[in-house]
Amino acid sequence: MPHAEFTYLFCLDEKRSYSVEVKRRFNDSTRYEVITSQSRHEFLNLVKQYRAGRSTRIALLPFADTHDQNDPVKTIAAEIREVNPDIIIILLVSGESPDELVAKSGINPFAWVPATNNSVLRIHNAVKKLISEKNLTMKTRRIRRTGRILVGLIIAALLVLVYSIFRFPQYF
Repeated sequence: MPHAEFTYLFCLDEKRSYSVEVKRRFNDSTRYEVITSQSRHEFLNLVKQYRAGRSTRIALLPFADTHDQNDPVKTIAAEIREVNPDIIIILLVSGESPDELVAKSGINPFAWVPATNNSVLRIHNAVKKLISEKNLTMKTRRIRRTGRILVGLIIAALLVLVYSIFRFPQYF
């Protein structure tokens, strides 16, 4: 079964409130690496550093319920998209109406998670969903490629059969 190569989780956590729990949740070092940063510049440098390869890269960004706190998050998300358009963004949303906040943000994240007691579990579920979708996509591509090869071989065998019927009719 195909698996995603490796998953990097970039956490922008200025207060170190959830990144410790995320590291504890994704403790398998053969599949995940959780990279935390406390400042915007450090975060962007880390994203630039780990942009090569076929691994999955996920950015966890905190999103507050006030607009003046969200402007830096919006600029970080735009800069991340400029540096690496393949990076997946998951927002950690605090506030009373997270649906409206995410809709008004203009960031277009893969998933958003409300900032509650079980937010780390929801982050884990969102990451697993992303990895499952990638694995399913890879498996579908392989099945289609194998099917095309099989159809090509069947057509080639039929052409050889038709050619041999006309070329050597005494054997049929």
